[in-house]
Amino acid sequence: MTVLNKIILRGAIVSFVVVGAALIVPSFVNWNSYKGTLLNQINVHTGLVVSVDGPIKFSLFPSPHLILSDLTVQNKQVENTKNQLPPLIKLKHLSLYVDMLPLFEKKISISSVELIKPFVFIENEEALKTESARNSIGTEQQNPVAKENASQQLSLNIKHLSVVDGTIILSNTKEKSRNEIQKINLSGAFGFDKGFDLKVAIDVNGVSMKGLVKGGAFIEGMPQTFDAVLDVANGDIKGKITASGAMKDGGHVLSAKSDAIKLPLSFSIGDYLVDCTKGLSFNANMTFKDEMITIENLSAKLADIALTSKGSYQLKESKGELSLSLASSLLNASGKIAANLSHVKPMLTVDLIIPKLDEQSWVKSIMASDSTKSSQSSETQQKTGNERWSNEPIDLKALQILDADVSLSIDTLKLSGVDASAVKLHLNLNNGTAKIKQLTFNVFGGNTSFSGVIHSHTANLNIVANMMGLDIKKLPGMKDSPVKSGRLNASANFATNARSMYTLVQKLSGKGHIQIDKGIVEAFDIEQFIADLKAKDVSKLKGGFDRKKNISFNHIRGDFTLTNGIANTQNCEIDFNEGGIITVGTINLPDWTLALTSTLNVRADKNIPSLACNITGSLDSPSFALDMGSLQKELVKTATNQLADRAKAEVQKSVKKHLGDVIQGGAANNVGKEVSNALGKLLPGLLG
Repeated sequence: MTVLNKIILRGAIVSFVVVGAALIVPSFVNWNSYKGTLLNQINVHTGLVVSVDGPIKFSLFPSPHLILSDLTVQNKQVENTKNQLPPLIKLKHLSLYVDMLPLFEKKISISSVELIKPFVFIENEEALKTESARNSIGTEQQNPVAKENASQQLSLNIKHLSVVDGTIILSNTKEKSRNEIQKINLSGAFGFDKGFDLKVAIDVNGVSMKGLVKGGAFIEGMPQTFDAVLDVANGDIKGKITASGAMKDGGHVLSAKSDAIKLPLSFSIGDYLVDCTKGLSFNANMTFKDEMITIENLSAKLADIALTSKGSYQLKESKGELSLSLASSLLNASGKIAANLSHVKPMLTVDLIIPKLDEQSWVKSIMASDSTKSSQSSETQQKTGNERWSNEPIDLKALQILDADVSLSIDTLKLSGVDASAVKLHLNLNNGTAKIKQLTFNVFGGNTSFSGVIHSHTANLNIVANMMGLDIKKLPGMKDSPVKSGRLNASANFATNARSMYTLVQKLSGKGHIQIDKGIVEAFDIEQFIADLKAKDVSKLKGGFDRKKNISFNHIRGDFTLTNGIANTQNCEIDFNEGGIITVGTINLPDWTLALTSTLNVRADKNIPSLACNITGSLDSPSFALDMGSLQKELVKTATNQLADRAKAEVQKSVKKHLGDVIQGGAANNVGKEVSNALGKLLPGLLG
C-alpha cells in the first residue's frame, strides 16, 4: 500500500468516524439539560416567550427526528398584562421525522409529522397587518432573482401528516368578536411539488365538515388542481358539498355545488310556508386571479325561490359585491349585495328593488290554511288573556350573526290582506341592534311610516308609528267593527320587551293619539233616544237604547297612554250633530278585558240630563249597562213638577169657580193664584 493510499484510507476512516459521531452522538445528548439555554436564546432573538414544559428528544440517527411535548409560544409584549391573551401557539405533542438523503439535494422530505392538540390564536386584523409588513420588508431585502424563484426552489413534502384535535381562534378585540375553528383533524400526504391528498374533519363555529381534499403541485402558492367532497352537518343540518378547480391562464378556475342541504328551519311569507327542510342547493363557477375572486355565475334554490347572481371579491381588502336576481311564484327582485369581511363579524349592504310581491300566486298554501284559520278563529275568541299570549321565547339571535345595511324598495305588495305600494325600507343592523331608519308605504288609501330600534341582546323594542288618511272601510278586521267609515289618522310611540308574546304585551308602554274624521258608526238610535228624552217618555228609553242604527259623526278622537299593557284614556270623544259621547277608562290587553264609561251629552236641549253607560267584560264580547240612576232622578223631578203644575192649575180654577159669586172682580182670581203658588211649592217637596 502506497503512502497516498494510506493517507486516503486514514482520511476516510476519520471522516466516517466524524460523520458517524455527528449522527450518533446527538442521540446520547440530554437535550433537556440545555433546554433553558436554548429557549433563552430563542426568546432574546425573536421577541417571543417560548417554553417547553415536557421533555425534548432530538437525534440524527437513523434519520433526523425531533420529539417534544407541551410547547407554548406567547407574545412577550402581553406576557405581564392584566388581561392576558391566550398563547399564540400551544401544542400538546410534536413528533417530526425527516428523510436524510433528500437533504443533500436541498430538498426537505418529512417522512412523518404528528401534531396533537395544536392551538393557534390569531389576534385582530392589525396584528396580521403588522406581521405581514414585517415579512414583506425581509422579503424585499432578498435577492430579486431568489425572490422570483422562491416558489420553484421550495421543495417540502410530507409523506404522512397527522393533526389531532386542533384549534384555531380568530379574535378581533376591536369588534369584540371571535370565530373558532375547532376539532381540526387531518391525515394524509402533503407536498408543494407533489400535491396533497388529505382526509379532513373540521368544525367551524359549530358546523362540522368532513371528507376528502385532493390537489396537485403548487404554483405561485396555488395548487394546479383541486378536488374536494365534504359532508356538512350541524344538528339537523345535513348535506354534501363538492368542489373542483384547475390552473388556467394564470388564474385558478373553481366550480362548487351542493346537493339539497337540509336546514331545520321554516318561515312564513304571508300565508305561504317556506320549508327549508326540503333542502338548499347551489352551483357556482368562479376564477381566482391577482388576489381577486370573480364569480361568473352563482345560482341557488330554496323551496320555490331561485337566485342567480355574479360579482367579485377582493381577497386583500376582504370586500366584494354581488348583483343578483331573485325569482319565485311570490316575487321577482333585482339589486346588489355588498359584503365587507375585513372584520370578524361580516358587514352586508343590501339594495333590492321588487316590482311586485303578491302572495295570491301561492294559492295552494292559502287554500290549505283557510279551513285551519276559520276553525282557529272561533277558538281564539274564547281564550282568556292568559291563554291568548304565548310564553314561547322569541329568538332574536339571528340579528347577532352579522352587521348589515339594507335598502329595500317594493313597487306593489299584496301580503296577508295588505295591498300596499311604494314600500321603502332602510334597516341598519350593528352588533345585534336593528335600527329601522325608514319604513314607509301607501296602504288602505293613505300612508304610514314606522321607525324604531330592536335590541336583540335585551329584546327591548322601541317603535314610532304614524298613519295618515287611512280608509276605515279598507282596514282588515273592521268588517264587524262598529266604525263603518271614515278617515283614520293615528300616531303612537311605545316601548316593550319582545322575549315572548306574553312579555311583549305585559311590558307594552307608551302613548298615542287617534282621530277618525267624517264617518259612520253603528250605535244605539241616538236620534230616537233624544226624542224620547224630550218627550219624557220613560217607557221607551230602554227600547231606544237597545235599537242599533248607523249614525253620522263629525270625528272620533282621543289620547291614550299605555302602561304595562293597559291602555288608559280620559278624553275619547265621538262628536255628532245632536251631541257627543265622552269615554273614559281602561283597556287591559294582558287580561283581554275593558272597563269604560261613556257619557252622552245632548247638545240640542240643555234640559236633558247626561246619560252614562258602563262597558265592561271581555274585549271580544263586552257587556253594556245603561246607568239609569241620574236619568230616573231627573225624570221623577220633571214628573213631580208636571204634577204640581197640573195641581196648581186645577186649584186656581176651582177657587175662582167657588169664590167668583162671593168676591167680585179679580179678587177671586188673585186668591186662586196665591193658593196655587203655595201648593206648587209644597207638592215638589212632598213628591220629590
